[in-house]
Amino acid sequence: MNILNIHQKYYAFGGAEKYFMSLEALLKSHGHQVIPFVARDDRNRPSPWQDYFPWGSDFERKSLQDILGFIYSPAASRSLDSLLGHAAVDLAHLHIYYGKLTGSILPVLKKRGIPVIQTLHDYKLVCPVYSLQRHGTDCRDCSGGHFYRGAMHRCNRGSLSRSLLSVAEMYVARLLGSMDSIDRFLCVSHAQKRILCDMGVPAGKMTVLHNFIDVQEFQPEYAVGDYLLYFGRMERVKGIYTLIEAARQAGQTLVMAGDGAELENIRQLEAAAIRDGRLVLTGMLTGQPLKDLVRNAACVVIPSEWGETFGLVAAEAMASGKAVIAANIGGLPEVIEDGVTGYLFEPGSVDDLVAKIRQLLSDPERVSSMGANGRLRVEKHFSPQSHYEKMNSIYADVIGSSRNT
Repeated sequence: MNILNIHQKYYAFGGAEKYFMSLEALLKSHGHQVIPFVARDDRNRPSPWQDYFPWGSDFERKSLQDILGFIYSPAASRSLDSLLGHAAVDLAHLHIYYGKLTGSILPVLKKRGIPVIQTLHDYKLVCPVYSLQRHGTDCRDCSGGHFYRGAMHRCNRGSLSRSLLSVAEMYVARLLGSMDSIDRFLCVSHAQKRILCDMGVPAGKMTVLHNFIDVQEFQPEYAVGDYLLYFGRMERVKGIYTLIEAARQAGQTLVMAGDGAELENIRQLEAAAIRDGRLVLTGMLTGQPLKDLVRNAACVVIPSEWGETFGLVAAEAMASGKAVIAANIGGLPEVIEDGVTGYLFEPGSVDDLVAKIRQLLSDPERVSSMGANGRLRVEKHFSPQSHYEKMNSIYADVIGSSRNT
């Protein structure tokens, strides 16, 4: 089977990129040809198809060309059409294509009669700012396609101009087929599917397929280290300020690995804690350095304050033999078994997080046991082989349905 795998980025950045590239490797290992189509970037992995990658718009530059390119990219449309003129494709698998590639690619796929599925890594299908968050609080106001409310509330960074652009992109994307041109949406958790159903996405177009993780890539370490660890994007919705304060109150050293909009702000606000070694900011880490950091931690904390669609960080921590303390929100409870592989706490509650940190670390034997339980849970429920079998069945079903219409 020839699969067109479409995403914005082709380099390590966040969970969506990890999944995008891991899925490519998994499909190739089972004999499929996988053709990536992404926005051109100097950080991309090399690919024999890279000459077809278009330049994406830059939302930060605010030039007229970039503003228009955020809504509709003629370059992406032309590049994809050119690629498909040179490659036979059985199915297109979309990920995060908006922003850089835009909905301009959807009519190209439809014109050629290519079946399309999309893995939903966020809530972009129903929310102009992707997160269902309005100034730090949960929001469902755009339910039913009332996207204009995103501009009324200035949901994009409090800026009317940015919010208007995000809303305009949503309406244009719908017209181009972001809902109707997709044959199947893959939700990465039951929680995500429930939210999308409530907000107007037809249940019959959605299938739940959890992400996967290859435990063979992770050497577990059940010994208890001497620091709490957070790794991921440094964003406010990730609950990082709740975690920093909880670690301070619990008297624990906190190591934070990642990059994002709040990194410099944390450096300024927490300068004293950084000087004292109570807070360590490593910046973005990948590969073995990150794996070593995880293995040597006491536990991993995921303090999210938005509805995480899955919880890949939790799965990676569990594969590394680490107990996980996570917010009881979104898809995280589908990954972490409370009291068995770690603890869940009330999102945004410093007091509850402090209590869970103290409860876990008061008993090193419990920490190790939960780490071992987590490793077993990942092996059983989130294996690559199981994921491939389910994905292959979905591919066959979508292709078969497309041929019969």
